[in-house]
Amino acid sequence: MKRWAFILSPDKIFLPLAIAYGIVFLLITPPFQAPDEPNHFYRAYQISEGRLTPVKQLPPVLNPDQIAEREREVRDLRNSLAKGDSEAVLKESQDLKYTGGIGGYLPESLGTTAKAFFRLLNQENRQNVRDIFPLLTLPLNRDNRLFVHFPNTALYSPIPYLPQAFGIALGKISHFSPLVLMYLGRIANLFIWIVLVHLSIKITPVCKWLFFLLALMPMSLFQAASLSADSFTNGIAFLLISVFLRYAFDESSGSQISTIAIFVISLLLSLSKQAYFLMPLLFLLIPVEKIGTKRKFYASFLLLYLLTVSVILLWTLVADVYKDIYKLYNAVIPTFSAEKQTLYIVSHPLQYCKIVVMTFIQNGRFCMDSFIGQLGWLDTGLPELFRVSYIVMLFFAVLSGSRESIIFSLKQRSIILATVLLSILAISTLAFIGWTPVGSRIINVQGRYFIPVSPLFFLLFYKRKISLNLNGSCAQLALVCYSLFCLTYTACVIIKRYYIV
Repeated sequence: MKRWAFILSPDKIFLPLAIAYGIVFLLITPPFQAPDEPNHFYRAYQISEGRLTPVKQLPPVLNPDQIAEREREVRDLRNSLAKGDSEAVLKESQDLKYTGGIGGYLPESLGTTAKAFFRLLNQENRQNVRDIFPLLTLPLNRDNRLFVHFPNTALYSPIPYLPQAFGIALGKISHFSPLVLMYLGRIANLFIWIVLVHLSIKITPVCKWLFFLLALMPMSLFQAASLSADSFTNGIAFLLISVFLRYAFDESSGSQISTIAIFVISLLLSLSKQAYFLMPLLFLLIPVEKIGTKRKFYASFLLLYLLTVSVILLWTLVADVYKDIYKLYNAVIPTFSAEKQTLYIVSHPLQYCKIVVMTFIQNGRFCMDSFIGQLGWLDTGLPELFRVSYIVMLFFAVLSGSRESIIFSLKQRSIILATVLLSILAISTLAFIGWTPVGSRIINVQGRYFIPVSPLFFLLFYKRKISLNLNGSCAQLALVCYSLFCLTYTACVIIKRYYIV
């Protein structure tokens, strides 16, 4: 019995499942069919060349005829948006004839490869595997370059793209084609995510099966097997939460090395995605005596937050593109205005809070769908029964993941709750400012943005006294079988969506 419990421990069973199904997802998902994957590819390639900051290409001065032509293009784009024509919108976002852009000078073959697969945004199309083969041998031709516009990923720091950039850099040594470089970037991204999540499951003193299920959730693994910067962000967030929990509740933990680890991981997370800068609030979970005196404890906490905010501001200054990105978006889609949205929040804080609440009330189903698994370019959903069952299993995992020696005090629960709510507010605010049309009363926010904080949300339901035993090998085996079923079913959905079967 003990042998089976050892074999079925969540950190050990996670590795073969994540590797096997991660590689399956990586191969069966056609190129550039994860959200914003073309732009993630461009940014990763740029970093692989050692170019850490994006390039701004100022728009040329327009004559009256060009201005009239540009106004016509904007009207066409708005009509395309109203009709839901994503191909036309994507084409417009890449068109630099008049607007200039923010991105970088990259080999033309990268754009040629990415554009070859844009047609798959239409759900009526399917991928023919034979169409992929010719692009596997397309020469990279590094010297033939043009300016590529990828503003939404250009604003990211290099940190979440280091795995993909490393894979791409290795491929360039062997002069592989852009398509092969893309797959190598996916592989490296997946590998680092697996390492980070495996460590988080191993380190956390509570709810290991909760971390296991959240990591192997279809949306989480789908992103990890792509070029998305969210892969590293999700992995490093899980690791940070686990380190905080271990430092707070494990009697054997509490050293200078643990403190240094918290500082390093917090800085990496903040540089990966700014919306999660509030996660270091979890430092307050740690008992004061593990740090030393109260003075040392609060000094360490303030230093952690000062460094976290400082690195975010430093990257903002170094990149120097945020204002220009919002201006370009406003030029292409006049209904977007970061300045007006920010002014609205400042002048109507209560109304804005109501918008946030109403977003999750009216758009809650989409948020749950895109949290559990809204694959592809968010156009490939999973059945409702599947999604509901996964939520039920997540609650089961947290309710059965208790330890007699670990009790969350009211103060600690309050800290976790505050971190969750403030993080949700921060994520929603950034989406409201950057991606929501002026006047809209529903924020364009997706459930996948909340994966990094999801362990904290479910930990709010942790109850030591609830006797749902998950220590028996039968229960553990059932949980592993459920995960196997979900991952296999998801793979079948991807194949059915993209290929002629």
